Amino acid sequence: MLPRSSLNVRSVARKRFGVCALFGLGVLGASAAPAAAIVVEGMTSMPLPFGVEGHIGSWNGSSGVPIGPHWLITAKHTGGFVPMYFIMNGHWHTAVEIRDHPSLDLRMVRVAEAFPGWHRIATGVANGDPCVLGGWGVTAGAPLAGGNGYTWGGPHGETWGANVVYSSSTAMLGIRFDAPGTGDAVPYEAMFAVNDSGGGLFTWGADGQLEVAAIAVSVSGYGQASYGQFGYAIRLEPVRDWILSVADPSVPMLSSVIAPRESSLGAGWMLVASAAMLAGASTLRRRRR
Repeated sequence: MLPRSSLNVRSVARKRFGVCALFGLGVLGASAAPAAAIVVEGMTSMPLPFGVEGHIGSWNGSSGVPIGPHWLITAKHTGGFVPMYFIMNGHWHTAVEIRDHPSLDLRMVRVAEAFPGWHRIATGVANGDPCVLGGWGVTAGAPLAGGNGYTWGGPHGETWGANVVYSSSTAMLGIRFDAPGTGDAVPYEAMFAVNDSGGGLFTWGADGQLEVAAIAVSVSGYGQASYGQFGYAIRLEPVRDWILSVADPSVPMLSSVIAPRESSLGAGWMLVASAAMLAGASTLRRRRR
């Protein structure tokens, strides 16, 4: 992904809501492209502040976010199957169960090996809130002509960047990639790119930790991150009850006990047919921090 140009994401100016969500629940518009790795302004991944943990990994060539000791969430269109591996911080976690949301582009994966950390689900996210993007998609390549952004030409890798929630609806959160020096740009300004699908849009919790607010699914252009481009992510607060029921209603999300479920592969494991998805067959990858 493309990062923004400075680090203090908590003091960014609020953006105004100026665009409606382009996608229906679980269905993307035909003009949108799949999300890719995060592209960050300046082509350098944002370092997280001291004491802040960020947990993202690679799932089937795209991205995913741990939300419990044995569960991760990603976009359904990223595909994947049991016993595929989720890779995070150099460790391989074996998928033993896959659960798809019945209508949204969301997929939960249970792994055998416990995660070292995970993210809470954010609540009350609104327009203008500072946010952090994290994914394993392609990174920034060469600058576009006229300095209008970047190509998706960099390698895949864990990348972090910043933005501000530009639009919000019951189902989606939207961000915009703004040029440095403009009133709306923040340090390490970033946008999703290909294979960032399943990556996270995070906001700051009351304790200063990152909470996952939404899962990346699409961007408004493809092949490059140009200034003015929009990115979209499915917000998780409205489906929190579904997430908890899948993880196991008798076991709290923060429990270290694995949910006693039988390994299974749901009927929805096939890739969702949509040209607007961020998960793609691209060989581009993101930069590491």
